[in-house]
Amino acid sequence: MIKPSLVRACLKTFQTFLSWIPFPYIFDTELIPLVLNHFLVPNTSRIEAIKCFGEIAALLAPPDTNSSEASKLLPGGAPTQDTPENRPN
Repeated sequence: MIKPSLVRACLKTFQTFLSWIPFPYIFDTELIPLVLNHFLVPNTSRIEAIKCFGEIAALLAPPDTNSSEASKLLPGGAPTQDTPENRPN
């Protein structure tokens, strides 16, 4: 049996390093579903899992990002840079 305190410590460490993880690795792998399916439901790790999602939500997508998973998760699709060709006439 895995100790809940170990899971919480791992999620806290994961939260700390999320800003260093490449954006495509977060959104184009099974990382988000893994946290959702394994750590959000148990009461012992829910708070730390939610904090991880808060960190993920605070990440800024690089301008050249074309992530399909990010497009599904972000309202209105992946953010676009405000350039003259993107502005409505």
